[in-house]
Amino acid sequence: MVGPFPPPTHGMSLVTQRLADLFSRRHEVARVDVAAPGLERTFGYHARRLVRNLASIAKTIRERLRGAKKVYIACNGGKLGQVYHCLHLLVCRLLGLEVYLHLHSYAYINTPYATMSWILRLGGSRLFPIFLSRTMRTDFARSYRCGVSFVVDNSVCIEPQARVLERPERVLTLGLLGNLDEQKGLLEFLAVMDTARKRGLPVHGILAGPASDEYRALIDQHVERMGHALRYLGPVHGEAKADFFRAIDVFVFATRYRNEAQPLVVFEAHSQGVPVIVRDRGCISDQLGPGDLLVPNDVDFVEQTLMQLESRLERGGLEQLRRRVTAHYTERYANSLQGAEALEQSLFPVERQETDCP
Repeated sequence: MVGPFPPPTHGMSLVTQRLADLFSRRHEVARVDVAAPGLERTFGYHARRLVRNLASIAKTIRERLRGAKKVYIACNGGKLGQVYHCLHLLVCRLLGLEVYLHLHSYAYINTPYATMSWILRLGGSRLFPIFLSRTMRTDFARSYRCGVSFVVDNSVCIEPQARVLERPERVLTLGLLGNLDEQKGLLEFLAVMDTARKRGLPVHGILAGPASDEYRALIDQHVERMGHALRYLGPVHGEAKADFFRAIDVFVFATRYRNEAQPLVVFEAHSQGVPVIVRDRGCISDQLGPGDLLVPNDVDFVEQTLMQLESRLERGGLEQLRRRVTAHYTERYANSLQGAEALEQSLFPVERQETDCP
């Protein structure tokens, strides 16, 4: 299995690790980590990345000599990363290996890439794409050929909580978790808070996640102006992340990220019984359930969010909604495990043993 493994921790590395862990329960899996060596695109960064990818190809050759017949590759959303995939696919084809290519990005679906076309040509009939949803598969097929494929939902990484905790009495609380910047919807979240305050809506907000100096200064300005109505927690992990979702009532996610496909953070919210208001990107529409709102790209996100919040303040019933969200997500998680099992059965088919019986 070739792909990024934590650290660093992000959606793609978590999915790769989760599937490797699932498959390793019953089978031998060789893990090859090709995680990017940092964020700063220097000469050293590219040199180290090239070495890691060449090493992954060498490891593939060694595993083939040991008897491996199949390779799982987590597909990169960038063009340079896909150039490395082309080299890897060429070697796999020469070695007669089947390749299972896990697609995690909408960048090459929104704008067709020549590198993706080459990946598919090099893989030929021995390449099997893995999609995050049926919608993603349909969108992909508009620009590329698509034969036998699999669907494995990202919710396979996020287990539902055991039970729904009762919501304490509090003001309706909005939350945003992630890399806090313009691409991940920070500006819209702050605009929702500002406008709600001007209109006299009883709404509080909580922000969590890393922020650069520029965006941290913007967050601090809003926190100072709004006082107890807005809190910034900084990066959160483990139980602190679970506490964040328990402290909010609606997750507001106006993402503009170009690679956005099926963000794990939406499933994390659902697993804790929290509905979402989210911009329509990638195949997010397939993630939604009870109480969620999908805002089209050509619609004012802030106004649509405020209309939804005003409606919820009038209706109430948040406790019942939390239970519906959790029940819906629990069913989805079970279905995602079935998708992972179907992939596992293809990767590791049971060998039929011949007997003397008729």
